[in-house]
Amino acid sequence: MTQIDAEDRQRRVAKRDSNGFRLYRVTNRANGWLVSICFAGKRFYRYFGDRAYGSAADARDAAMTLASRNSALHLEFKALHARFHVRASSRSGKPGVTFAPKSATRRAGWLAYWDDPLTRQRRHKFFATERYGNENAFQLACAARDQAMAPFLRRYRELQLILTPESINATVIPPTEVPGSACNARAR
Repeated sequence: MTQIDAEDRQRRVAKRDSNGFRLYRVTNRANGWLVSICFAGKRFYRYFGDRAYGSAADARDAAMTLASRNSALHLEFKALHARFHVRASSRSGKPGVTFAPKSATRRAGWLAYWDDPLTRQRRHKFFATERYGNENAFQLACAARDQAMAPFLRRYRELQLILTPESINATVIPPTEVPGSACNARAR
């Protein structure tokens, strides 16, 4: 394999990025670059055609600029989304609040927990059911979690408004209509 073939093959392989952006080389019906962005559980696409940008290198640079411009905000959004997302295994239905059953060394109660992004320490607050009652302990745990996460919830809401498909001129395209069927399987 020659050096040119190796570089060409390397460019055609999907470029994966840990921040939710992928870059594909489309060579079937249309030559260009396809940026795939996963945001809040939906996949958005933006196509950069070689003809529109003058060359494959210029189209790739424009695609990489779009991906890198939003990558820091996207990483922050993903971290905050994980903190506010209710997981399927949640017993309370509230992120960061769980019931701690009675054990040999601990009373039963509701536990509010959170990661402090500034100090990178795990914080928690415990509310015993025998002292506050089950429902009141749960409400106190939820209030403690909400109070601790209030500044981060505001930032999460700001990022939801900033990172929209319209802000990056992306469109939601069903995977069957994405230009270049070679990347359809990888884009899902």
